[in-house]
Amino acid sequence: MAKKKDIPAFIRGWGMAQTILTELWKRMQRAGLSEGDFHRLSTPEGEPVLDKLVEFMVVQFCKAADIFHVVIGFGFSLKEMIEAGNYDHVNNGIFSLKFVKGDPADRKRQEEVQFELVHFDRDMTTEQVLEELDKMGCRPGDFAGLCAFGAKYPRKQKEFSIVELASVLEDPYGHRCVVYLDWHGWIDSELARHLCLYRINRDWHTGCRFLVVRK
Repeated sequence: MAKKKDIPAFIRGWGMAQTILTELWKRMQRAGLSEGDFHRLSTPEGEPVLDKLVEFMVVQFCKAADIFHVVIGFGFSLKEMIEAGNYDHVNNGIFSLKFVKGDPADRKRQEEVQFELVHFDRDMTTEQVLEELDKMGCRPGDFAGLCAFGAKYPRKQKEFSIVELASVLEDPYGHRCVVYLDWHGWIDSELARHLCLYRINRDWHTGCRFLVVRK
């Protein structure tokens, strides 16, 4: 049982909570469920049901308000893809590390995609992010997609960090990284745009947005 101090103020008022429970009960009745079934939701027996309900809510309420239409080309070198974004700073490790997953050189055709930016309200590991995206019916964008996104929507990374998780690079020591768009510092009164590397064994902070497409 949650302690009172752990319950958000908007639930402690019970007005909205009562409305939700009433509507839930109406729908359970229409489905032929009983009052006993309703009470079971408050027992250990009901926990898996509540877990499934929340998983469904995650899919329905995916925190991705906007759609970003992008055309991802093929046959371009890393230098060409990066130059298209006109970044103020690029981590040179992108050129020296080896792609072990999602190599842009493997693309064989042009692709039109509808990207979304997903935000989670907590710090998460890469594994947790990928698991939640899968529940949402999303797959992460890759390096080529991130470069195409950065070139078409250059100002978005000035709002928050934008991460791709489908292309992974590895250094000689076995450390694996992904690429993300970020901003840092100022150039001629404008926020400087950066193309960065980040190790996937580190947590992602709550301010990140993850570049995804629907499956």
